[in-house]
Amino acid sequence: MPNPFHYRTVVNRLWRIATGPQPGYIRLRALDKLAPDFTPGHPRFAIAQQMLRDVDPYEYARHLLRDLYDRTAPLARAPNSDLTLLEEQEPSEEDDDPL
Repeated sequence: MPNPFHYRTVVNRLWRIATGPQPGYIRLRALDKLAPDFTPGHPRFAIAQQMLRDVDPYEYARHLLRDLYDRTAPLARAPNSDLTLLEEQEPSEEDDDPL
């Protein structure tokens, strides 16, 4: 049985594609993938509903944030870039004198 968090992520992604600005044939493919899971007579309907119920919204948000945090690369810092300003960013003396 698939992971409920993964299943909900896939359903959310397909729904965003189906309702997004993509061309019609792409939106139709996404809806074709979603339709069997949400048609009451289909055998996967009960499984899909149970997996969506198993996912607590707060736990799902924590799962998404954890994935987002794990996938980001640490910021690369150039040497001696702590407090140095670029020439365009240096404060000018004219800004201090209002007249």
